[in-house]
This record gives sequence, C-alpha cells and structure tokens, in this order.
Amino acid sequence: MTAASQTSPARATPGLILGPYYPVQQPQDADHRLWRGHARPDGARCLKFSGEVIDLAAQSLAGLTVELWHADPAGRYPHPAAPESDRVDPDFLGYGRVETDAEGRFAFDSLVPGGYQAFNERRAVHLHVQITGRCERLVTQVFLADDATRSDDHWFRAANRRERLIARTLCEDTAVLHLHWTAVLSRG
Repeated sequence: MTAASQTSPARATPGLILGPYYPVQQPQDADHRLWRGHARPDGARCLKFSGEVIDLAAQSLAGLTVELWHADPAGRYPHPAAPESDRVDPDFLGYGRVETDAEGRFAFDSLVPGGYQAFNERRAVHLHVQITGRCERLVTQVFLADDATRSDDHWFRAANRRERLIARTLCEDTAVLHLHWTAVLSRG
C-alpha cells in the first residue's frame, strides 16, 4: 500500500470518453517519453506526470498498461483527423505507454498541453489516460488542479466523483510542471 493511497478510502476513478484523437497508429517505440526533442520549444513547459494505480482495497497493481495521450502546447493533436495536425512538432509524439512497476507506479515525460476549442466549447487542459488491467480497462481524463477553466469544461462537469480526475501539483516553475495522480480500479 502506498502513502498516497492511505490518506482516504478508495473509490473507483470515474471513466470519461476516449475522445476522437486516440492514436490510430501508435509509435512502435512508445515509452514514457511523449516529447522526444532535445530543447524545450519556445513558450512550452516540460511535464512530469507520475502516479500510481491501486484497487479498492488500496493495494498496488503491478504490471498494468498505462497509456497517455494529449494535445501539444498549442492544443493540437498529432492525429490525422485533428485540426492543424500538420503543425505539430515531429518530436512531439503525443502518445506514450508504460507498465506499472511492482508498487503500481508509472511516470511520463512530455510537454504541458494547451487547451483548445472543440465545437462551441473550450476544452480545459487535460490528459487522456487508458489503464488496462487484468480484469478491466479504465478510460478517463486527468485535469490540472490550478486550471480555472476546468470548471467550464463539459466533460469535467459531466463526470461523477470529479475530484478523482484532478492531478496534484508536486512542483511547478516556468520550465517544468510535475503532476501526480492516483487511479483506482474496481477489480484491477
């Protein structure tokens, strides 16, 4: 059992829509790095997104697949159906995949995504996450704690137990944002 999971009784993390920009072709070398560039693009911040996956009994879940995908800092997805996908930096894969370690932990390195206009609404900054366990799959979205636009986001408002979809800020400065999030699966 991890320290973060000991702070409150476990309740399952709510699911949200997969979204239209789940990668149709995943990179063969997908790993924890969604940004493969050597220098941070002008105006962008690096993102360190870490977390853990536990079950309802707050037991760590090892060996699960965690997928992460999101928009680039300008709110564009590297997806053929996404608007302005041709303007996404080729070093931004926008997709990563890892397995949880023996203590249910995972970590990704990327760039902080931007919000974007979706039909008549503005989407808050968010990360798409899919966790594939032995008995279930969770598809959801994770939001930033200090993003004031979150409360206006249609999908955030539609979620039950939305507090489970907010990542905790561990460290933030002008160059790096480090977020931590705990996902709770019902059956693992």
